Amino acid sequence: MVRFEHSLFGALLITACSPAPLPSGAEISGQLELPGPWPDAVSFIPIEILPQARTPVAADGTFRLPLPAAMPPDGTIYGDPTCEGMVLQRNPQAAFATLPTDRLNIWRQGHPSGTVTTRKIQSGVVKTYQYVYATAATTVHGVQTCGGSQETFELDYDLGWNLVEWINIGGRQFEFTSVPNQRLIWRSIH
Repeated sequence: MVRFEHSLFGALLITACSPAPLPSGAEISGQLELPGPWPDAVSFIPIEILPQARTPVAADGTFRLPLPAAMPPDGTIYGDPTCEGMVLQRNPQAAFATLPTDRLNIWRQGHPSGTVTTRKIQSGVVKTYQYVYATAATTVHGVQTCGGSQETFELDYDLGWNLVEWINIGGRQFEFTSVPNQRLIWRSIH
């Protein structure tokens, strides 16, 4: 018992000295990377199924924008039987809805003043993030080739919202990988 308490104290001490982890809840945690002063707020771009409430931006440019509590499946599927290769979904009962945008509005003094994205383009490689809602926990793994384009899936979904890193290499190779919820950098769209 003494050993357990000692170990627990050490773990608490380490935790107290480490940055707090981001919540795994249903929110977009972001850090703005913009020239000039920070905007007052961010919101989803006007899409009918998304809430339009604005979330304040902190003095350091960070924000937490709540995601909808749930989303009905939108027909997102992984693996196409007409393609070469195999993509396996462990739980066939799981259905998905992908947040229909990777852009957010920024607001200054109550007015929209631009749009930001997680998208980054460098040397023919596009990297962005998608939020995907899963109706049940599942994994989706595999590689398929369709019309000369290769798609690789390394997805481990929990029930609820999941963060997916999406990479497009030269328009011919696509990689979809689950990543832990994290504070993402949001940049201006030029």
